[in-house]
Amino acid sequence: MKDANELMWEELHKEIRHQPKYPSEEVIRFVKRHFKEKAKILDDGCGAGRHVVYLAKEGYEPFGIDISNTGVKCTKLRLREAGFDYDANIVAASCESLPFENDEFDGVISYGVFYYLHLEEIEKSVNEIYRVLKKGGKTLVILRSIEDYRFNPNTVNELNPHECVIDEKDDTRSAFKENGMHMQFFDRDEVKKLFGKFKSVSVNSLKYYHDEDTYADVDFIVVCENRVNYDFYKNRCK
Repeated sequence: MKDANELMWEELHKEIRHQPKYPSEEVIRFVKRHFKEKAKILDDGCGAGRHVVYLAKEGYEPFGIDISNTGVKCTKLRLREAGFDYDANIVAASCESLPFENDEFDGVISYGVFYYLHLEEIEKSVNEIYRVLKKGGKTLVILRSIEDYRFNPNTVNELNPHECVIDEKDDTRSAFKENGMHMQFFDRDEVKKLFGKFKSVSVNSLKYYHDEDTYADVDFIVVCENRVNYDFYKNRCK
């Protein structure tokens, strides 16, 4: 059964506002810096498909999953409109249980997805990225910082002080559409711990200010390299 966040995204993906067309600059820089053409790259939570279409246009082999059937349909439609037939690579699935083999991808991106999950779901999702990445594969994950304007200590989960329910009063802010959703925020130490099994972890902050710097979106840009192939790591840890 889908939780409240998933049901809300099923509806939000139907709105043009939540069907962005152009890829993010962070994804473009990450992909161009780390991958050659024809690399297999998974968009882990592809939404309406902006990054999947970008990957296809740039000569990579794109894959995408999303919990939202609406998002999956939109992604497939956009690919076909752009002249690509990758329907089989785009599936409805959960980040916590990726329908792919071990060591399958050169890269994984997850842009603005994990912070809508509960902490234990995020931990499973990170383990899944580790599993499906090839040896030396790299991942880009965007997480939300506790410095983000959405973080509200008054609505935190008693068992998890960095998870809260969005309660935005200003209907001009993007968070207003997220009202009622639970959201997981992180500090830097928590991010480092979350990705601790990877060979290397780079964590940088990114701030987007609004309305004369009165409030800001604050994210962590996390770039990791896989250590060894998953089966080797699993056997060593038994």
